[in-house]
Amino acid sequence: MRGLASDILLDIERLESAYNDIIEVLKPEIWEEEEVTSTQFHILKTLMKKEKWTVTEIADAMRVRASATTVIIDRLVKRGLVQRYRSELDRRIVYVEINPEGKDTFERINTKRNDVLIKYVSQLPDPAIDQFVSLFEQLAAIVKSK
Repeated sequence: MRGLASDILLDIERLESAYNDIIEVLKPEIWEEEEVTSTQFHILKTLMKKEKWTVTEIADAMRVRASATTVIIDRLVKRGLVQRYRSELDRRIVYVEINPEGKDTFERINTKRNDVLIKYVSQLPDPAIDQFVSLFEQLAAIVKSK
């Protein structure tokens, strides 16, 4: 186990550099010519998980502020990918729901994203992929436990 903070910081810098190199290549491959941003895609992905959401529920699921989520949802509404409607029981509650065009957009981009990721990740040996995933899961468990 690494003990020196300076060694750990160097490893983190290496990780950040590698991550940035990956994103620099993947981002244009996935998002070029798309009408939604990666953040909008992640909201669509969240909306696919259940029929209706409040803005607060979406923000909580994405771990962002409701105000930021509202701005992104406004753009998705303008693009005709999601819709808002008021609760019939409590008119103060506004629900957000993905519509068929939003579902189609999500599925198309998700397929494209998966194809791009498979193209690169499949070039790694299986044990390396397993180890990579395992390490991220371990780090997530450590972070969640604090």
